[in-house]
Amino acid sequence: MKHYLAASLVLAGLWATQARAESGSVIRDADLRQKPFADAAVLSKLAVGAQVEILAREGAWMNVRSNGQEGWLKMLQVRLGSGGGTNAGAAVGQGLKVVTTGSSGKTVSTGVKGLSEEELAHAQPNYGELDKLKAFGSSGTEASRLAGQARLAAAQVPEIAVKGAAASSSDGNGNSQNDLMNRRR
Repeated sequence: MKHYLAASLVLAGLWATQARAESGSVIRDADLRQKPFADAAVLSKLAVGAQVEILAREGAWMNVRSNGQEGWLKMLQVRLGSGGGTNAGAAVGQGLKVVTTGSSGKTVSTGVKGLSEEELAHAQPNYGELDKLKAFGSSGTEASRLAGQARLAAAQVPEIAVKGAAASSSDGNGNSQNDLMNRRR
């Protein structure tokens, strides 16, 4: 009984250590933003190496606190970990994580989790957004003029054939994605 009690107290202490917020450092000069949007107001500028406490994550953004100020940074602007010496509590917590989950938790990822499997299965084209996107396009004449200003040269690039693409890109009614897109034009 005493052993279970002692083990429980040790585990509770280790879990409390793990409950602390993650820390990190800024890997390039970055704008600390008011909200997790590229056009959100800039609260301050953080220099390379600035230490941050990571409070939450939302998509490609991290809610952080640095020098008493809270805001949002892009995930790819932050390196996880303090970058300094080892903290005994953190080392013990890391060991516990390996024992309990089989993973050190050290994962490198440059992607951003997007849609769930269910959302992908039920995805539908948003033609309104496609129309908005088309508004950013330019005419062939305008594109040629801008390419000439940038001293770009035209190049013929052969189309890449994708095996099974027509079969996998239909709406279930026999209409390919190309058919659907051509109808919108």
